[in-house]
Amino acid sequence: MKILLDENVPNYFKDLLIDNGYSDIIRINDFGKGLKDNEVFDISIQEQRTIITIDTDFYAYKRSKNYGIICISGKLAYPEQTLLKVFNQISKDERFSFTSLEDVFIRVTSQNFTVFYKKKGKYKEVSCKYKKDKKN
Repeated sequence: MKILLDENVPNYFKDLLIDNGYSDIIRINDFGKGLKDNEVFDISIQEQRTIITIDTDFYAYKRSKNYGIICISGKLAYPEQTLLKVFNQISKDERFSFTSLEDVFIRVTSQNFTVFYKKKGKYKEVSCKYKKDKKN
């Protein structure tokens, strides 16, 4: 997965994602500071990258052709760990047969995450509760 971190996502996200096997990550700041949302979205399309953002304005693009948009709540205590949990859960959930995040919008909150995706030309929305971590 190719990732584009929005400017509102803390720098340590990049290191954490790299430590967890995601290697193709760039920050929007590499293209300039203060870019408008539509410019960020356009870059993600040109680069075929999944956007990770805290900016809820990206909801406007959830029905647009995209390579994945992940909106993380700014109220999460441990957003990076929650994001990794979401990735893990989605990869194991039989309802999500997609192999890439193309045309997928994910909203991550403290209570659950919602996956909005296109399947056979129609949009589906699935809300998922977080699974408890198994203790050894």
